[in-house]
Amino acid sequence: MRREIKTVGVAKPNFARLKLTSKHYQRHFWNAMNYAHVELSAERLKKESLLWAKSNDYPMDILNRTDKGEFCTVGKVFFILNNEGEVTDKVLETTLSMMTDIVERNKEVKQEKKETPKVAVNTQERIYDKACECSNVIDHWIDLYINDEIDNILEQDLSRLFAEQYITHAHAQHLSSFYDIDLYEYKTALKGDDRDIAEAYAPLGKIKIKRLIRFYESIQAMCQELIDEYIELRKANQKSPEELVSKMKYAKSDKKFGMVSCPPADIIGAKGFWVFNLRTKKIGKYVCKDDQGLTVRGSSIVNFDEDNSVEKTLFKALTKIKPFKLKTLSKIQSAYDEVDSLETKMTGKMNEHCLIFKIIE
Repeated sequence: MRREIKTVGVAKPNFARLKLTSKHYQRHFWNAMNYAHVELSAERLKKESLLWAKSNDYPMDILNRTDKGEFCTVGKVFFILNNEGEVTDKVLETTLSMMTDIVERNKEVKQEKKETPKVAVNTQERIYDKACECSNVIDHWIDLYINDEIDNILEQDLSRLFAEQYITHAHAQHLSSFYDIDLYEYKTALKGDDRDIAEAYAPLGKIKIKRLIRFYESIQAMCQELIDEYIELRKANQKSPEELVSKMKYAKSDKKFGMVSCPPADIIGAKGFWVFNLRTKKIGKYVCKDDQGLTVRGSSIVNFDEDNSVEKTLFKALTKIKPFKLKTLSKIQSAYDEVDSLETKMTGKMNEHCLIFKIIE
């Protein structure tokens, strides 16, 4: 869904003047952006995005099936680029980052089957559209303030707006990102670091620019507060390690090999652990793939490094298991390295034959 603002009398951009060396570059840049915002439909903005993406080796199969609403921001910049206009490195970097996010968000979305008559609405699309609706109201306030139709932008009640629009942490993540470029431009104009940007915003005056900066910062601060509250709530509702492993199957002990399993709850958050399958005589270790450590879902190990989590078959296991009973991780690793059998990758599946004999903390 596009964020639409009613603007009257937007001049068609002169792309010949949209060069970084142009004296009034910023003025022409924002005129082109405003023209694209008002005059170009969501379908046109998607076409501009796809045209640019095709010539820059982006995955077209993913982008073709992506909803047109995803391109309403990046499409404006690509509209300029496709018409041989130029943009600053900062704008291009931000736009490419947003384009990468669009690809990542839609990478796992499967194409709808031809025989399906109903068009399913993706949850993420609904969240994005809702954020755009809220942003429309905010953009309208900003337009009124810039055109001197309201005295002070800071008097607008963001808290009430968020409550009326039922904005949650999910909407806040999108909403906050909508204003990254605007906030950067206003701060740059106020500092005077960039002559062109400072010249473009000079008609507003320092008081308005300062208020707009505070307004944008208050939007992002409220969004971050919603996100932080959600994170804290998630932490409060997290299950204990004992609850997470309550359904996991494992071997508690084995008299034949004289081994006793470590408490499975110790797996949660650990860097890894060593396991011995009493039935297949395979011995191996799980290694976590990031700082979050390992966790468990049902009887499956989650968040493990599939390349470094490996196992070997321990032939003549009764006579060769002794070194693995040692407490030192380095000695266990040395004993494993000496096992002369084919190394295979771990599957992540645990069962009643798997004995956890060493936790890697």
